[in-house]
Amino acid sequence: CPHCVNCTNKNIDLESELRKVREELTNSLQLKEEKGDLEKMRAEHTNLLIDMERMRADRIHINEAIKQEKGVLAEMERDKRSRYNELMEINDRIAESERVLGEQRAQQKRDLDSLKTEAEQLKKTVTELNIQKENMVHEAAQTQQTLAKDRRVFEEEIRQKKGKFWRKPAPAPL
Repeated sequence: CPHCVNCTNKNIDLESELRKVREELTNSLQLKEEKGDLEKMRAEHTNLLIDMERMRADRIHINEAIKQEKGVLAEMERDKRSRYNELMEINDRIAESERVLGEQRAQQKRDLDSLKTEAEQLKKTVTELNIQKENMVHEAAQTQQTLAKDRRVFEEEIRQKKGKFWRKPAPAPL
């Protein structure tokens, strides 16, 4: 049929074409929406890539900062160990000095005790010597008195034997 004005085939074709156009329009609108969504997604993707790049740069910066901090911490740890070792050496020297000082104090105490004992012994010796000296002085005085008495007696005996011409000798020094 050559499609007259009242032909139903023509209406079917028009409807079918209309459906096709609608579908194409719908598809076109969907494509545009999808294209818009795709553009949005591309923009978001670009933003995400930019954010990822920033995060990567931040991570690199943070890793560098962590490395520097680790270096600083390692240096601080070495310093701490070094100071600890120095303190332990000082502590050892102090302990050694205290030990030596203790030994010196003990020796000084022994020396002092020995000196005290020696001083007491010397006091006793001096006291004994003083007593002996007093006894000797007393004995010497008695001996001198006895000798003086014996001399007078002897001189008297000699005078009596020799007679009256005997001269009296000079007194003897004490």
